[in-house]
Amino acid sequence: MKYTFAVLLVASSTFLGAEPPTVESKTATELLKHPEFKKALETAPEFTKAVLQRLDNHAFYAERKFAETIVIASKGDADAQLSIGHMYRHGLGVKEDHKQSVVWLSKAAVQGNVSAQFKLGSMIEYGLGVDGQDFVTAYAWYMISKS
Repeated sequence: MKYTFAVLLVASSTFLGAEPPTVESKTATELLKHPEFKKALETAPEFTKAVLQRLDNHAFYAERKFAETIVIASKGDADAQLSIGHMYRHGLGVKEDHKQSVVWLSKAAVQGNVSAQFKLGSMIEYGLGVDGQDFVTAYAWYMISKS
């Protein structure tokens, strides 16, 4: 959801004809406190409320999709495991958790899912969800995904 709120902030400021602000912090609470968002809420409340409603719908859909997919992933479906790994990686429908992302990507990767193999290599390369960066293991997963 963090990127969605950044989009909302940019859309709100653009709607008002203002320069989109540079946003370092992407949490919903901080963005909702941002002066440009407050101005949008005051100036165009219907637009802003409509965008917030869409965000609520998106969050509900993502949570429901996660709940449905994890059932399938738990039964060993590699594509569903890849999806769960992606959802954990990016906090879609669930709290962002890189360690869980690596767990689920690993399950899919050992079953031969090429996308999971590549994403797992990337997580390991950047040290996300693992104990430090490991370029050798990351390279191995990248090579496996190419074959």
